[in-house]
Parts: sequence; structure tokens; C-alpha cells
Amino acid sequence: MSIVIQKINREYSSAIELAKVYYTFITNINKIKIRPKELDLLCFCAVHGTISTPKVREAFIEQYNTPKNSVYNIVSQLQKMKLMTKVNGKIKVNPVIQLDFTQSSFRIELTLLNKGL
Repeated sequence: MSIVIQKINREYSSAIELAKVYYTFITNINKIKIRPKELDLLCFCAVHGTISTPKVREAFIEQYNTPKNSVYNIVSQLQKMKLMTKVNGKIKVNPVIQLDFTQSSFRIELTLLNKGL
């Protein structure tokens, strides 16, 4: 068995942009279908810690031009997908997939096996 190593280095201008790349990767590799607004909310929540705080929720509503009721519906969908959960009464990104996007760099290791060979 041979091992192929491919290194890809990318720079991103914001924590939200980095979160979008990460969660797009995570959802794609796990074959989870996620709509753009759901991805926006997931990333926003990952960077800001929660969407439960009125100030943070209002910031999302304003930045992404989203009605308040839509935010609640999106949260519900993300909870059904197990991407978001309630922790101590606050809606947060599932801790299993939560990263601190304020860090300067990340390294992701991925092993893909071809069982057909």
C-alpha cells in the first residue's frame, strides 16, 4: 500500500471565512446536505460562541439579512442534523465539530481508504 501526501496551504481573511471552509469540508465529507443560510448560521455561531444571546442573534440577522423566525427554523434544522446542540441552555455548535477559529492556523489530517482495491 502506498501513501500519497498532498499539502495544501491557504490563507483566509477572517474567522468566518475559515469556518465556512472547514464546515463545508466537514459536511461534504460526511455527505450532509446543508443550505447556504444554514452554513452561514453554523459558522457565525462557531465564531461567536452561541446564537442564543440576543445581541449575537441580532448581529446575524442584520449581517445576513435574515428574518428572526428564519433563524429559529435554521437552528432547528441544524439541531436535527446534529450540527448544533443546546449546552447549558444555549444553542451552540456541536462540541465534536467545534474549533476555535481565532487560532492562527489549523492542520487537518484526512485518511481516505479505497476498500475496492
